Amino acid sequence: MTLGATLETIGENLFELLAAGGITKKLPLADYNVLKNLDTEFLNNLRDAGVGAVSGYLTAALLDALGVDGIAGEVANVVGGHAVHKLIDNIVFEQEFSFDGVSEASVANILGAYIGSRLASEVISFNSIEGQLGSAIGAGAGGALLGSVANKLALQGLEKLI
Repeated sequence: MTLGATLETIGENLFELLAAGGITKKLPLADYNVLKNLDTEFLNNLRDAGVGAVSGYLTAALLDALGVDGIAGEVANVVGGHAVHKLIDNIVFEQEFSFDGVSEASVANILGAYIGSRLASEVISFNSIEGQLGSAIGAGAGGALLGSVANKLALQGLEKLI
């Protein structure tokens, strides 16, 4: 968990360094130090990894107790894991019992990522480097596609209400 949070923080800051062209970026009113919030980013990533581990365990235990397996279990695991993750995050850090952060678009994004990685793993063996890359690309493309479709549908629904 700590290693994952460390690597995520390094990756985020490396990208920020590249995007800014260095450690500091001149802005119209002040200079922005890309690494200024490194400690906060790391703690947030570590916290998120901890919540993810707990929510993943709880979701898997629930599905196991219910006897849900196969593709239905996988889909229920990714969607349920997202909902439980948001619930725990809201209870612990916002002191409220809510599913704020779980929306049609976020669920569509998660389902798209699942479908994309599942399709990619069917095309190329996941045990190879190519399979892992294909799965990651498929997850990104599927998540972007279904997330975009869900956002458009949600906007159309809002337009009808207005």
